[in-house]
Amino acid sequence: MPRRTYKIGRWKFFLYLNLIISILFFVSPKSEGFDGSDRESPRVTEYKLLVRPTPENDWRIVFSLKTLDDKNIVNLPKFSFRVAFPWKPSSTSPAPKCLKGAQLEVALSAYEQMYVRVSDTNTVRQSFLVTGRIPPRPTLENSCPEFRDFSKPAIAAINGRGIITTFNKGSVIPNYSGSIFEPKLEDASGRIFDPKNPSNTISALETLPSIWPNKTMEICLNEASLGMILSQDGTFQTLTKELARAEELGNSADFSQAKSLLEAQKIALEVQSHIEGKVEDLSKFPLCPKMIQGSSHLSQVKIAINNVKRSNDDYIKAKDIEFKKSEREAAADLAQTRNSRISLADEVLKTLNAEYAFLSQSYSDLTKVSTVQSSTTSFGSNEKTKAKNRAVEERKKVLEKITEENNKLKKFNSEKIAIEFESQKFSDKLSVSFYQKLLSKYDQIRQLQMKKVVILLRFEQFYTRVAA
Repeated sequence: MPRRTYKIGRWKFFLYLNLIISILFFVSPKSEGFDGSDRESPRVTEYKLLVRPTPENDWRIVFSLKTLDDKNIVNLPKFSFRVAFPWKPSSTSPAPKCLKGAQLEVALSAYEQMYVRVSDTNTVRQSFLVTGRIPPRPTLENSCPEFRDFSKPAIAAINGRGIITTFNKGSVIPNYSGSIFEPKLEDASGRIFDPKNPSNTISALETLPSIWPNKTMEICLNEASLGMILSQDGTFQTLTKELARAEELGNSADFSQAKSLLEAQKIALEVQSHIEGKVEDLSKFPLCPKMIQGSSHLSQVKIAINNVKRSNDDYIKAKDIEFKKSEREAAADLAQTRNSRISLADEVLKTLNAEYAFLSQSYSDLTKVSTVQSSTTSFGSNEKTKAKNRAVEERKKVLEKITEENNKLKKFNSEKIAIEFESQKFSDKLSVSFYQKLLSKYDQIRQLQMKKVVILLRFEQFYTRVAA
């Protein structure tokens, strides 16, 4: 059998190629390189509290963590931060669902400060910022009795085993305890540092506020989401361009939601400035009502791009339809106006024809009567005088009429010149045909008007002879 060959368009080829690359990217995840000659577990060289939570800094909390390893990069550390509230001595055991208010968790996000990383053959030094915001104390359900004793300080547990709960013999009131530990570390080779003893560099009292917030706020972006947002500058630029295009077009659709999505990029740049040390005051680390999820947010941005683009395209189509409709209406109005002008010219011609026919007949009748009277009647001196006087009066009227009709002739001449000038603005066939027809009508009008003037001049000559 003959061999079949298939041709693929260039754009389809690139589409398939990009699809294959994408599949390979997700099927074969990147693996972090490591140095297998690593002999030591990573360790902490500095662990301290940089920002203590207070109402003045909106209950932000910031830790500094510095690590050291002999060969490998230390993975981003994970922090846990739990808080427990002591119970009132007289409390009875509340319902299990009420116990949700006994403890809370503070969300912390860690970021590596890459600009201070030191890495050579024998040493890897890294610096991390760990940030969070203290949430409000949990609110109990209305039917739950208040069993917590807020006159006593809350218990904080950072890393390690978290909050440890014990009971005195025969008592339902828990005893909470907690300590502050350095975080568990793991380097790229898999070696682990798991601290067994609490750190003495941070006091638990410094990690909790004396006045608790009433409103929930969170760190805007964790490190993963921050990286996603910063890596998609082109996507945000596309949305910005589409929004700018909408403004240029005059598209008044509501894009407030799409515009709000751009705020994430501004926040990401601000967070990056804090991490890179460009902002010294870490007590102003960006906060949001809810943490921005990078992948979800970027999906919304891409959807917004499509929505704004579609709205702009629909707006252009609607404007094009509106323009074509206006063009059709304008063309119809123009055609109606031009037909009216032709009809008006026809009416003028009709009137002029009638007026000329009447003048011609009147002149013929006048000269015929005058000839008959001259040949059959002998006037006395009185009759001749009366005839001359009448001729003088009629001649005066005719002269006035000649002046009037000459003015009309000038007007028609001016109108024809204006039409000729007007016609030069148009070159389409319909317009050329219209102006040729209208100018032809005006030539006939001018000729008839001139004929009217000529016949009136004959009247004037006749009355001049009679009056002589």
